[in-house]
Amino acid sequence: MQDTFVEMPRRKLNSRVSIAATGSSGLKTADGTLVEDKQPYVEQPASSKIISIDRLYDHSESSSELARALDLLSETKRILEESKANLVNQNLVESDRCIMQFQALLPDLFSCRRLGDGFGNVVNSIMISLVNKRGIPLELKDVVVLWRVIGEVRQRPFLSFESSVELTEELEDVGFAVDPSALHYFLESSDE
Repeated sequence: MQDTFVEMPRRKLNSRVSIAATGSSGLKTADGTLVEDKQPYVEQPASSKIISIDRLYDHSESSSELARALDLLSETKRILEESKANLVNQNLVESDRCIMQFQALLPDLFSCRRLGDGFGNVVNSIMISLVNKRGIPLELKDVVVLWRVIGEVRQRPFLSFESSVELTEELEDVGFAVDPSALHYFLESSDE
């Protein structure tokens, strides 16, 4: 199994935060800089120590929903990698077979949506996108974006709904229609 890595936030060094009577809603650091209460952490550079999600959530002996989701995400990512390789080698039939395998696993993946609204939104958007393709074979750019989005969800299974919207926008950027096709008819009828 391939390791997926998660970066943990760290507290900013050399900046002691003290709750001071600043007369505002922020915190005052030792050097007098006002810091918003909502952002006591800073982003770390890429050189920060990264923890594998498989180490963070050891699911080898667990039967939890998270373990199931991580296993399904690994399998779907592997299938998409195989599809990519087949497309590169001009083997369109095998690539399409892989996409059908991928599509068959999506309902099981969607059943893990209790992990969060973001997780459910991404999986649902992928399912709808593939249905809206109406059997048209995927191009390499489509498979690459699906592979990237699935990889991102595997790294951050508890992603927020807002983060999931960014991922669905990536799907839309390559031409996937993430909204149900029937939604168009309902919206038109409500305008009348």
